[in-house]
Amino acid sequence: MDSPLCRIKQMSLTTISWVRNEADIIEIFVRHHAAFAERMIIIVHRSEDNTREILEELKREGIPLDIRTDERIAHEQGEALSQLMLELAEEEPEAWILPLDADEFLGSMSSSPKELIHTLPHTPHLFPWRTYVPTPEDPMEELHVLRRIAHRRKNEIIPYSKVFFPASVGKTARLPLGSHQLLDRVTSEPIQMKDTEKLFLAHFPIRSENQLRTKIIGGWLSHLANAKRKSGEIYQWENLFERAKDPRPITQEELHVIALRYALFPESLSPELIKDPLPTAATAMKYPVHMLDPGTLLSGRQNDRLKPAVVA
Repeated sequence: MDSPLCRIKQMSLTTISWVRNEADIIEIFVRHHAAFAERMIIIVHRSEDNTREILEELKREGIPLDIRTDERIAHEQGEALSQLMLELAEEEPEAWILPLDADEFLGSMSSSPKELIHTLPHTPHLFPWRTYVPTPEDPMEELHVLRRIAHRRKNEIIPYSKVFFPASVGKTARLPLGSHQLLDRVTSEPIQMKDTEKLFLAHFPIRSENQLRTKIIGGWLSHLANAKRKSGEIYQWENLFERAKDPRPITQEELHVIALRYALFPESLSPELIKDPLPTAATAMKYPVHMLDPGTLLSGRQNDRLKPAVVA
């Protein structure tokens, strides 16, 4: 029989992430998941705001961060994380792996997420998204995203999920763009996954005008640089690219509409909202935020790229 110590080791959690310009949310993301994860590996991809500086400060606090750098021009998230899966399959085969974007936060229906993870069968799982949406009534002076944005879609019109799996799976599987499924490394066929409603990922894709423009402009240009891209991938970035380039101000009302229908098709119904703030132990924001001026992504100007955080 395994000892209690061995069982704890077998259920260790490692998160893997690919991030870019996420200064407005990265500190809360790390502090939230440090309560559940034994290790957090974060690949910083061509970041131009102070995301990396915040991560380095958090690491100095003793948070178990493994910070890496990827300077390839193209948005090759799937390739980078799949390579990381192979590494972890060799180094930490007993660990569980949760791929996370910086705007995704692990939550649970009851108990603590870590306790519920320990009850899951030893097989790949899917955690459903819950999309959070800013409203015109949000307290815009509040920089803490989880405090400011408290409304989410009551139902996901197009349900998306993210994968969660034992590290040993990385020997035979890979991650596609978005980490919404696992694919066989040889055949590229989807691997069967088990749905769970016990755990979910709170998703905060749209948070402010500045963040929206930076996300869409930088993300879509990076995606276009990927020679391996497929038609229809990240269609939500493509659909918003022209508006993100347009210098006309994006009001809180327009931001709300964009966020409400983010990643939906034109023919999709608009979801209802409910107030359901995500509980978190990440109550503090210790480090200043310097967000990127999104206009520099189009102009190519190298100077004056950063500015203090503003929510609106």
